Amino acid sequence: MLEFPRGDYVGVLSLRQRLLWVGFYSSCVEEGFLRGWFQTTIGRILGKSRKGVVVASASVFGLLHAFVYFRGVAGSTTLALVVSTFLLGYLAALMRQRYDSVLPAMVVHVVYNVTAILWGATISFIVTHP
Repeated sequence: MLEFPRGDYVGVLSLRQRLLWVGFYSSCVEEGFLRGWFQTTIGRILGKSRKGVVVASASVFGLLHAFVYFRGVAGSTTLALVVSTFLLGYLAALMRQRYDSVLPAMVVHVVYNVTAILWGATISFIVTHP
């Protein structure tokens, strides 16, 4: 059976590293693949079904984030992550379709991830420094 490594690898990164690698780099790579290649390819297959293309792209994006379950994250947390990334993916896919460019989707994704990282760092600081 396939074994996934367990542990909090993001937790060992500094805030600056998380902002760079998770906030910026992974956001751009994911959007390049999902909105750049996948959405374009699925659009050719589905043709005129613009809504189908958006839903397919967002669904794949959400499901790609389900891997955290296999790293020991609780099922309810994994479900929340999959739903939230589906919604982010839906917005990014709509922007990709509307502007015929992957750049707006990248910007939305970067803003989302950077906001989540900074919010998490703020909550962590508040909890550990009463």
